[in-house]
Amino acid sequence: MFKSLTLPLISIFLTLLLVITYWLTRTTQPPQTSPTSSVLSLSSDNYLPFTKDLLSSDRRPKKILFFYANWCPTCRPVDQELAQASLPLDLLVVRVNYNDSDTDLDEKALAEKYHITYQHTFVLLDSNGDPLKSWNGGGLNEILSNLN
Repeated sequence: MFKSLTLPLISIFLTLLLVITYWLTRTTQPPQTSPTSSVLSLSSDNYLPFTKDLLSSDRRPKKILFFYANWCPTCRPVDQELAQASLPLDLLVVRVNYNDSDTDLDEKALAEKYHITYQHTFVLLDSNGDPLKSWNGGGLNEILSNLN
């Protein structure tokens, strides 16, 4: 009886082994999606670290502050995503250190001005530097959806 079951069991085992090997070794590519934007031209240099004069000297009409902490596990992937992203030409995203070892007095003052209480916070500014909206979390897709 055991001899008659051996061949089917070995076949099933080998089939399962092949299926598992296939699933573990296949390379998957994420679907290619592009965020929608009303701006046709894109640039990769629209994500800059905060400097005291940057907000007043930059002439782009749309500015978003990204309050980032170097110890924050959700901030780091967004920082990398924005550094590699193609952002609309009329948008400047400014990385502002928040409550970490890199935060300077000007960044602390900016966080107080916009009532920031949590890292991984975004603030959309109007052309006068007044906040239009703010949100916590998310990445590039949330930034682009909050522009509209």
